[in-house]
Amino acid sequence: PLDFTEETYTVEDVLKRMRRVLISAEHKSSWVKLLISFHNEFIYDHMKDHSKKITAFFKAEEQERARLLKHYKITEHKARSYYEFLRFCDRLSLILCTDETPESNRQLEINTSINGDIYFIKKAEDNTLIISPWIFEKDEFELSVEERILKETQFKSSKDFETALTNTVPQSKRWKLAKE
Repeated sequence: PLDFTEETYTVEDVLKRMRRVLISAEHKSSWVKLLISFHNEFIYDHMKDHSKKITAFFKAEEQERARLLKHYKITEHKARSYYEFLRFCDRLSLILCTDETPESNRQLEINTSINGDIYFIKKAEDNTLIISPWIFEKDEFELSVEERILKETQFKSSKDFETALTNTVPQSKRWKLAKE
């Protein structure tokens, strides 16, 4: 186990990881596999310029996605719009869980995702988090997660990681999100 922000990897590592994640996703559902396939492409697309193996992997994935799109009877454009929402949520959750929201009413870019729009987050004086542009149905809502804070970011083994995780008391973390 390793903090993903501290990670270095080879082409073989990336291929192995993408295959493992896709197999795991497929065990959940082919829909999850489709979304994960888009995510792999988003994360590792830059490696195509440096690796024929990565390029070949993504060509095979394009064919698999075409099969899944046909199965679900949706266009690639529609499937990518679902993925864009997933990517927005993924990035927002990382910002929230790592306490990256800036103070003093300053904005932080979440990402460019849904409909090609750029999304921002900022913290109001009352600690409410403002997302703009607003994409949710309700004008405000609360989110919460259970977190376990570990002092170490690397472990010698999976067993050491599991032990540290098990011995850490979970805490609740909450946010209020609102329309500006």
